[in-house]
Amino acid sequence: MSRDDDNRNLLQGEVVLWSNKQWRVTNLVLEQVPEDGGWYYIYASDLHRDMWPDHMREKGWVDFSSFMEALTKARELHPLRIAA
Repeated sequence: MSRDDDNRNLLQGEVVLWSNKQWRVTNLVLEQVPEDGGWYYIYASDLHRDMWPDHMREKGWVDFSSFMEALTKARELHPLRIAA
């Protein structure tokens, strides 16, 4: 992925839908906000995997309550799609 430095490190065509102090939800991903000093992201297609809370709880840099707030919002904005 190539980031657009002129637009808060967004990909071309990427739009911020929601954010908190450590995370933001875009039309493509849930990601750590660039101002937080890192770049960790989860593709929208992977948001509904059950492993995310346990996986992120293990990371010392994650504010877990902020992550869970963001994950909940991201799942709301990117509902699970089931093939017909």
